[in-house]
Amino acid sequence: MRSAAAPHGRRVSERTPRIASLWRATPALLIAIAFLVLPGTTAAHHPEVLSIALSCHDENWARIDYTVVAWTGYGDDPTDDPSRANPAIEVRIAPEGKRFTPVGSGAFVAPDYQFSGHALVAPDGRYRLRVQATTTWGNGSRAGSARTVFFSSPDCTPTPTATPTPTPTASPTPTPSATVTPSPTPIAGPP
Repeated sequence: MRSAAAPHGRRVSERTPRIASLWRATPALLIAIAFLVLPGTTAAHHPEVLSIALSCHDENWARIDYTVVAWTGYGDDPTDDPSRANPAIEVRIAPEGKRFTPVGSGAFVAPDYQFSGHALVAPDGRYRLRVQATTTWGNGSRAGSARTVFFSSPDCTPTPTATPTPTPTASPTPTPSATVTPSPTPIAGPP
């Protein structure tokens, strides 16, 4: 094995840079293994936005209908799993670049662990809808992380209705009446 002089005067093996890079990568490698091997609550215990439906409430407001559902859970029976139960799920909406405002809340209870609601927002805008548990889950786990979805509200400007062009009404054409022309009376010639 060859050795080289280190800048500070000690002799260092050529393998030292490889070992040093391995030591630098070790913490990241251990963290990645921990996420794969150890089940944690980071990916678990969260609400999901199941669906969003957009429509126009009127020309000034767009209506957002949403359905929120609990994560898949730990139990064998998805209709009776305490790890999916939570009494306080908050729904918030924010225009792009603005702060979130609460617009609804609900609870995840058996058997379906979901709830629906709606909110009105300004039309023709970009929004974020965020759902988050605000209290512990049915199995005692922390509230967990929020989930956010992005959507654009519809343009609710009324479509102008075409004004019908009036069709001219034909004025009644006089019906020609028969004209009686007297026939010429024969003129008698000289007697």
